[in-house]
Amino acid sequence: MNSLPRTWRGAMLVAAVLPALGCSRWWAAAEEEIEERARRAAPGQIPEEPPVVPEDPIQVNSLLPNRGETGGGLLVEIVGLAFAPEMTVWFGDVPAADVDVLTESRIQVVTPPAPVGVVDVYVVESESRFGVLTNGFEYYAPVTLERVEPTRGSSLGGDSLVLYGGGFVDGTSVRFGDGAPRTAVVVDATRCQVLTPPLPHGVYAVTVSNANGSATLNNAFSTWDPVRLRAITPFAGPISGGTPIVVTGTGYVDPTSLTLGGQELAAVADPGEGALSAVTLPADPPVEGVVAATVSNANGTATLANAFAFIDTSDPTPRIVAVSPATGLVDGGRAVQIAGLGFDAAGLAVTFGGAAADCVIVDDHTLSCVTPPGPEGAVDVRVVNLNVDLTAPGAFTYVALRLDALLPNRGAIAGNTWVDLWGNGFAPDTEVFLGGAPARAVNVAGNDRLSLRTPANAAGVVDLRIATQGVELTFPGVYTYFNPYNSDFWSSGGPIDGAVNITVVDWNTNARIPGALVMLGLDPTTEQQGFTDARGQVTLSGPEVVGAQTVTAGKPGHALFSWVDVNAENLTLLLLAAAEPSFPPGEPGPPPPVVRGNIIRIKDEYNTGTDLVLVGTTYRDFSTPLPDPGPRSFLVSQGPYELWARPGDLIVVAQAGTVGPGNRLITATMGFHPFLLTEVGSGTPCGADADCPLGESCYQFGAAPRVCTHVYDGVDIVIDTPLKQPLVIQMDDPPLADDVSEYGLMPDTTAAFVYYDFGSMGLLPMADVGVSFTDTVVAPMPRRLPGALAGTPFYVFAGVYLGFDDDLDPATPPSLYPPQSEVRLPPYTDTTQPVLATPVLGTVQERSPATGGYVEPGPGGKGLRFIFGSNKPLPPSAYLHLFFLDGQAIEWMVLGGGSQFNFSLPIVPDVISELRLLPDDPLDPHLHYWQIMGMDEPTVQFNRLDPVAWFGWRSRSLHATYFLVP
Repeated sequence: MNSLPRTWRGAMLVAAVLPALGCSRWWAAAEEEIEERARRAAPGQIPEEPPVVPEDPIQVNSLLPNRGETGGGLLVEIVGLAFAPEMTVWFGDVPAADVDVLTESRIQVVTPPAPVGVVDVYVVESESRFGVLTNGFEYYAPVTLERVEPTRGSSLGGDSLVLYGGGFVDGTSVRFGDGAPRTAVVVDATRCQVLTPPLPHGVYAVTVSNANGSATLNNAFSTWDPVRLRAITPFAGPISGGTPIVVTGTGYVDPTSLTLGGQELAAVADPGEGALSAVTLPADPPVEGVVAATVSNANGTATLANAFAFIDTSDPTPRIVAVSPATGLVDGGRAVQIAGLGFDAAGLAVTFGGAAADCVIVDDHTLSCVTPPGPEGAVDVRVVNLNVDLTAPGAFTYVALRLDALLPNRGAIAGNTWVDLWGNGFAPDTEVFLGGAPARAVNVAGNDRLSLRTPANAAGVVDLRIATQGVELTFPGVYTYFNPYNSDFWSSGGPIDGAVNITVVDWNTNARIPGALVMLGLDPTTEQQGFTDARGQVTLSGPEVVGAQTVTAGKPGHALFSWVDVNAENLTLLLLAAAEPSFPPGEPGPPPPVVRGNIIRIKDEYNTGTDLVLVGTTYRDFSTPLPDPGPRSFLVSQGPYELWARPGDLIVVAQAGTVGPGNRLITATMGFHPFLLTEVGSGTPCGADADCPLGESCYQFGAAPRVCTHVYDGVDIVIDTPLKQPLVIQMDDPPLADDVSEYGLMPDTTAAFVYYDFGSMGLLPMADVGVSFTDTVVAPMPRRLPGALAGTPFYVFAGVYLGFDDDLDPATPPSLYPPQSEVRLPPYTDTTQPVLATPVLGTVQERSPATGGYVEPGPGGKGLRFIFGSNKPLPPSAYLHLFFLDGQAIEWMVLGGGSQFNFSLPIVPDVISELRLLPDDPLDPHLHYWQIMGMDEPTVQFNRLDPVAWFGWRSRSLHATYFLVP
């Protein structure tokens, strides 16, 4: 069988390089898209001699339920037709032990154990008679929960909790106690992460749930209240000390320390953690006045100014010593303590700024009042009774706290979104809470404006609470958290206006990558950098983060990834695990099926009696090579053949022609045997057919010992399809040149690759087509395929390449290299009509310096810079820049817009990169290679990049070169 044509190898240079470097997922996706398009386009075909179909075929229509645990043991009912006693049921390659055929249309069966995944379900009467439901049953791992870390957290919520167990899949939720479920981020099947919600102080069961079930771990998580100091009762006492006091608040675990006026008191915490009991010491210094109190323990520290008033009881003069708290909202309603002497219930009247307050006498030197509404600002506090008229000037301040606006009013769940607040009443001590969690980096710019960075939180609408000057207000539902990750788009959302939300995932597995460093711009010292959280997410934000950005991510052991000048607020960055290339010896697989038959020739001009015939099969896909066809897969003219084939649904193909230069077959005519389904053998060592399983034969592959495999006899092929129809492929304005341009080498050769898509029976590349040095290529094709294969669609890849062969003999096309530009055309069925290949993209041309990129290292350097152009105008398009070093492993992947021809990559911090560019040594030049490929697909937008649509490109260009580090 011919190897893959050299023109195709040249055109697919990048596709050959990338799988070896770990990027096969890209090209697999592209091939799947091609095949899917072919399947949609191909008309249904009926064989001229249809195989004999049983009168009552076995049908498997549905299973209920169609999902179950890997351990098996689930009772399932199968619905279909033509069921009979003694039939067996298989889930994939595992037989079910308990099968009960109830009727001709119903079977009950107990699932056998099997690994996680989707399997086909077979109902089998014999090896040749069975029914199958493709992907009929899904096995899933049961949900288990073993532990959570950490086991304690704040009652305010916002703690990152990791759950360990099993059966975790996308859509997993976590519930604390009887609370509402919260969406978790699944790291892998055994770990997931969730942010804790606000939970009152207590101990909670944790329940994890998803489509596969649920599991609960009792008493798994406990919360502690943050340390708060609300009040001291009584509010006042003599300077001589000895006053029993109770400090109320939250978070008073044992031990908790208490200082009053700078002196530490012996304090006893209440079991409820809401109160401390102590006795005051003599004031030090022994001066009348109000002092602060501080409580502190392992959960934090809290201080209350104006917490307790020392009274000099030896001086009977009526007076006001302290008012606490000294602030309140203009709406009134604040509970205030007034300490002093001379208070008497007879005729008592208390005013705040002239407005009467409701007050009661607590003891000889304390009043307890509720403030009336008042104007913003400081006001006098006046106490009047029958004996005294006392005034404390400006002793109480009314605060007009309000929130007028916040921008933005939404942000990513990773937190760190820069938010500006406008309102009134903001003071230097202002705290802000979102969803109960404290905001970071609160910066009060004035009484009416402040900025902050949001805490991490779960997706949803949350309240915002502002605490300042001893007062606080809550504003319900004013801020929204969202998850920026979109698996359908690598870039999404609106233009960048203050924040970029990044999700970093593994290129090959799509698993989130925590601990990756992400940075904006080119300067490694920028403040706009941070590490991804357990979800693999980070938000970089600030008033200066506006418009198109360069975003880079990396982690030790991974390649770097950059977006260049992207203007989308939500980005996915994909890191490829950097592994040294290794090529371990392959394990011997099962023996291939053997196909045998006769080659039959018709009497025509191509039957010379001396021509060579090669026998092979269609490809399953072009990324899966065919097996060694064996020594009897070729013959002269006609006669018996024997082929070592691939398994599956296929067509056996015979190609007849003459041997040209380079020991290549120049195919002149072909024959086909379609509709053959083959299977691999068991590989059981044998001495005779009787030693083999039913349906297998004892066969010897070359000099190897005999083994059991499937042998298919009588597969005769009539060679009756000449390749005498010239398929004319006309390229529209290809970027060709016959010399070296001012920018470097340019394409000078045109070529095409044609392949048939037979649907489930596979793909068939045609022989190497002739190359040309003009805009037209001619490919020898059959006028029509025989029998049921007539009308099969064929696909054309046409392009321009750089050829390194001066031999103009079309039988020996030159080797083809980049720079190159290719067009992938929609399916055709008529070989008599010319094919127009358009649009052909321009090819990338180096501009400065001549060797490619260059480096400006050191402080203030620009990192890696690349300047290039195109030898033909390019349409707006998504462009993929692939940059890799040493030709061994990809070190850096870069995405940029189609119009981006001048870009720089940053000098990255040492913490994320082991990338070390070696300087050039004249005695040992150290080349670093870079490669750039552009893809044009009209539906693709760079700032809303859909990778599935992108891999459906209609045109692409490729260039690869090297650079030296100065």
